This record gives sequence, C-alpha cells and structure tokens, in this order.
Amino acid sequence: MMGLNPRELRRALKRMGIEAEELNAVKVSIETSDGKTLEVESPQVMIIRAKGQSTMIYVVGEPRERQGGGESDDKR
Repeated sequence: MMGLNPRELRRALKRMGIEAEELNAVKVSIETSDGKTLEVESPQVMIIRAKGQSTMIYVVGEPRERQGGGESDDKR
C-alpha cells in the first residue's frame, strides 16, 4: 500500500478547513492493552486538528512488535 504524500494531504485538509502539521519524529511506540509494544522507526507523523474535534495523529511506517515494555533487544 502506498502512503500519502504529507504535502498533498496538508493541502487537501487546508481546503476543508483542517490544520495539519508534520512532526519530525525519530520513533513512535504504542503500548497495547495485552502488553505488546509496537515501534515504528523513522515514521512520517502528521498532527491533524479540526475545530471542535479531537487531535488525530497520522503515522506512516513499518511497525515492529516488541515484547515486555518496549525495551530494545539490541544491547551492544
């Protein structure tokens, strides 16, 4: 599946009155209720705001699953 170009997404959202901001992130970690941690290295992250609506974060990248609290298993 192809990702969206952040610039094109920002332009389309602006036409609809929605503000979008690209965030320069190094890593995104998501902890699930069953104890798993998903990590995305070098993600594309967009913060999207609309009046009267919650903030949404749009993350593009390949997730890797980590077990047990998200500690890296590379301990060199």
